[in-house]
Amino acid sequence: MTEIHKSGAVYLRIARVVMYFVAFVILNLTPVISDASEIIPKAIFNVGYQVLDLKYLKDEQVKTLTVAVWYPTSAKPKPHNYGGPTEGKIAVGAAPLNEDSPYPFLVFSHGYGGSGLGAVFFTEALAAHGWIVACPDHYCEDPIHAVYG
Repeated sequence: MTEIHKSGAVYLRIARVVMYFVAFVILNLTPVISDASEIIPKAIFNVGYQVLDLKYLKDEQVKTLTVAVWYPTSAKPKPHNYGGPTEGKIAVGAAPLNEDSPYPFLVFSHGYGGSGLGAVFFTEALAAHGWIVACPDHYCEDPIHAVYG
């Protein structure tokens, strides 16, 4: 009786492995959509872009928080190079769109030591669909303290 139970368990394991293998093969043979326009929804709004330097007081000293902001606008966008290989299609310094407001607001934290420009693909897409997206730069005078608390 023990041998039958063991052989049944082995059979189930083999069947499970075969099933995973078949699923893997089927998924890998499924045609992949090569035209991204078929799966990415079209932009609803033109995208405006500004960099704001927000002043605040800390320990009786004036500090600056730099924030990149993407938002819906009626202004016509143009190709824009953010620096290096990062490019987009935005209306730099354009007025925000007042129609159909209010718009959802997202503060996007891109991670320590980075810049909001590292996620332009994301921030522009959100703004093109009606979001206002703010990406503050992260800065700390003592990086060891920031990492280890």
